[in-house]
Amino acid sequence: MAGCQIHAKEPARFEEHVKRGRADDTVLLSYTSGTTGKPKGVVISHRYLFDNCSRVMGAIEIAPGTEYLTYISPAWVTEQIFGLSIGLIAPMVVNFPEGPEDVLTNIRELAVDALVFSPRQWENLASIVQARMLGAGKFRNAMYNWGMKVGRNVYVELLEGRSPSLAARLQLPFAEALVLHHLRDNLGLGKAKNAMSGGALMAPDVFRMFHAMGVKLRNVYGATEIGLLTAHVGESYQLETSGSWMQSNTNYGEPLDYRVSDESELQVRGGSGFGGYHGKPEKTAEELTEDGWYKTGDAVSMTDDGELLFFDRVKDMRRLANGHSYPPQFIETRLRYSPFIKDLMTLGDESRDFVSALINIDMEVLGRWAEENKISFSTYTDLSQKPEILELIKGEVARINGLLPQGSRIARFANFPKELDPDEGELTRSRKLRRAFLEERYAKLVEAIYGGDDKTDLEIAVTYQDGRQGVLKATVRVSDVENASKAAKRQSKT
Repeated sequence: MAGCQIHAKEPARFEEHVKRGRADDTVLLSYTSGTTGKPKGVVISHRYLFDNCSRVMGAIEIAPGTEYLTYISPAWVTEQIFGLSIGLIAPMVVNFPEGPEDVLTNIRELAVDALVFSPRQWENLASIVQARMLGAGKFRNAMYNWGMKVGRNVYVELLEGRSPSLAARLQLPFAEALVLHHLRDNLGLGKAKNAMSGGALMAPDVFRMFHAMGVKLRNVYGATEIGLLTAHVGESYQLETSGSWMQSNTNYGEPLDYRVSDESELQVRGGSGFGGYHGKPEKTAEELTEDGWYKTGDAVSMTDDGELLFFDRVKDMRRLANGHSYPPQFIETRLRYSPFIKDLMTLGDESRDFVSALINIDMEVLGRWAEENKISFSTYTDLSQKPEILELIKGEVARINGLLPQGSRIARFANFPKELDPDEGELTRSRKLRRAFLEERYAKLVEAIYGGDDKTDLEIAVTYQDGRQGVLKATVRVSDVENASKAAKRQSKT
C-alpha cells in the first residue's frame, strides 16, 4: 500500500533507482562451503549473474515459460543463477515446494521441465526406486528389469555414442508404454527436458540409471568465485566428465579462458572475473596468480573431446617419486563402480615410481560369470588368480586408465587372494580399508609389484568363522595393464 502511494506521487522514482545501478555493484554475498577453513563471503555482482546466465543459456536450451522447480538452497550461488536470475531473464515459471517433506509429492504434481539437484538428492531418488522395487512382486520386478534393460540398450548406448541394436529399438516402444513412461511419471520427471546435477561428483551408474529411464541427466561444474564453467551439452557426452567448456559473452568481460598448471590445478581467467572475498583482501590475493588467473584448487584434466575431467582437490592428490601427482580417490571410486570389483587400494607414494593397485574381487558376481563362461574354480583364492579373471579385471583397469594422464595410470595390479575381513583388521566395521595395516600385511606382494615380479608366494594368517586360527598359502599373480585397450573396449560393450 505504501509503495503504491509513493508510486502515485512519484511515478518515475523506481526507474530512477534502477538507472543508478551499475554492472559491478554488489548484489549479494555467497559464502563458500568452508572445506579448507572458515567460510568466506564471495562478492557477487550484477555482471557476474548476467555473465553466468549467458553461459548457461548458450549451452543449454531454456525456452521462455519453462516450468522450473526450485529446491536447492539460495545460499548456493547455483540457485541464484538458475532459480532467480535465469528465472527472470528466460523467463521461467519458478515453482516452490510446500516443504521438505512434500518435495516428492510436489515434483509429481508439478512435472516440471527443468530442475537442478545436488548429487545426494539424485541418489536419494534412485534409492527410492530401488527400495520400492524390493517390495514389488516377481512379475513387477521382471517387468522393471526388462524395461530398464531396454532403456540402457537404447538411451545409454546413444548417450555414449554407440548405435543401439535393432532388437533394442524394436522393443523400446513397448518398454516405454509398459515401464519407462510410468517410472518417469511416478518420480515427477515425465517432462524433465533439463535435469541437472551440480555441486559434487556423482556415480556414473546413477547417471546411467536415469538415462535408462529416459531422463537426460546432465552435470554442471563451477566454483562460487568464478561461476559455472562446464556442462554436459548435446545428445552424446561422457558421464565420467563434468562436461564441455561454456562460452562467456564478451559483453561481460574478456573471453573465458582456462589453463591447467603443472600440479594439474585448473586456473581460470576472463568472464565477469573473481569479485574477491568480502573484507578479506589478503585471502583474495592468495587465490590469484601474479598474472591474474583464479586458482580453483581443483585437479583436472581435459579429454581429447574437450570435456573437463575432475579428479580431486589438489591438496588431496598423492605424489610419486618422479614428482607426478595422481588422484587416488578418482581411481578408486571409478573402479568400485565395476560389478567385478568389490574394493581396491591404490599404491604409490614418494618412494614409488608408478601407480599400482591391490584389488578385492566380487566373489558373487565373478562366481556367476565364471559359471556362465564354463570356468571351473574351487575357492575365492582359486577364482581370484584364474587367468580369465585377471584378464577381465585388467580390462576394467584399462578402461579407467583411458580417462587418466599417462603418469596417473595403474601400471600393475594384483588380486587379493582372500576376501578382506573386518574380523582380521583389514577393514573397519563400516568396511573402510585399513590401508596401513594392509600394506604391512601384504608387504611381500607390494614388493613383488614394484620389484617387477610376475608372481609371489604368500602366507597369510587367517581366522575362520568358528574362531580357529590358520594360515592361507597362495601363489598370487601380478598383472601388467599395458596393451589392455582391446579388453577395455570389449568390457564396455558387455
